[in-house]
Amino acid sequence: MEDSWQAVPDLLVIPKWWTCNARDHLPPAIPRAGDAAADPQRSQLSDKADQSTAAGARAASDGPEEATTTSTDPANADPQQLAATHGTKPVTVHFFAVYDGHGASIKPDGMPVAEQPTQAPAGPSGSGQDAASPSLDDTPAEAWPVRVDGIEAALKAAFLHTDAQLAQTRSAHEVGTTAVVSLVTARHLWVGNCGDSRALLCREQEAVALSLDHKATRADEVARVEKAGGYVWWDRVMGELAVSRAIGDHCLRPFVIAEPEITSVLRRPEDLLLIMASDGLWDVFTNEEARSLALEKFHGELARTSSSKMAVKKAASSLAKAALAKGSRDNVTVVVVDLAHECSDNED
Repeated sequence: MEDSWQAVPDLLVIPKWWTCNARDHLPPAIPRAGDAAADPQRSQLSDKADQSTAAGARAASDGPEEATTTSTDPANADPQQLAATHGTKPVTVHFFAVYDGHGASIKPDGMPVAEQPTQAPAGPSGSGQDAASPSLDDTPAEAWPVRVDGIEAALKAAFLHTDAQLAQTRSAHEVGTTAVVSLVTARHLWVGNCGDSRALLCREQEAVALSLDHKATRADEVARVEKAGGYVWWDRVMGELAVSRAIGDHCLRPFVIAEPEITSVLRRPEDLLLIMASDGLWDVFTNEEARSLALEKFHGELARTSSSKMAVKKAASSLAKAALAKGSRDNVTVVVVDLAHECSDNED
């Protein structure tokens, strides 16, 4: 099987909070990985994710993505003291995604993979802007407040906007796709998921699921479908679709929805790899099996070539080939991200 991959550096850059005449309104900072981020009380998955791997209060409302160096302990300092030390250098955000289509092929004429949401992220108060607010295209980059809750709102809006764009095509009625996407910075990792593709965080000693599969057999999804007036029959929504959320599949609305579940975590020094893959991998691999094989192949190739790019390629292709060898009967798409090196020089 021939390997296929493509690296797209610096795909998305989000500017920082514009500090001119706005110091009193700056939200607090979140520490970078390796500082207060190592505190388990400040690193938890969202309430939609696997709670067994999380401890303490959610960090999603703690503040913006800011590049700063300060002698003040971020865990104990007053938020406004932290905010006053912020610089104005842009923050690079790396975007990765896996899509797994079903039903039929969709000709992508003029249909981008990901659209910017029509509604701007949340403002300094944390509340979304109203419908009369300008779109992102009309908002100067310097005016963006970069907050964790704003990123989550933008991710959700992007899914729904892409689904709305797809609805304008005739194909969207009976076909669709899953989508698991991630935004990675030096301090944060966000995952948006809609469907049964999965994101897995590989740490030194554990595998952490950053998404929960939207299967039609999931109890809370069954309850949601039934509340909307639908049913699950033979493990399929309305007897038709095995996933309970997807972009497209408008013939099954309002039972199959495009609203993603969002997970956010503060990065830790022990975060090594991020695996994102379609269900063809997870049908035959447990999370721990995938973590173990990916790290084995990654470290082996890294020792041989001293190339992180070659190492993640080796890890991804090894997982895909192993899934087929183990009898996976579905298509297999795998993306592996090196978190130990990715974004390491963007927020100093």
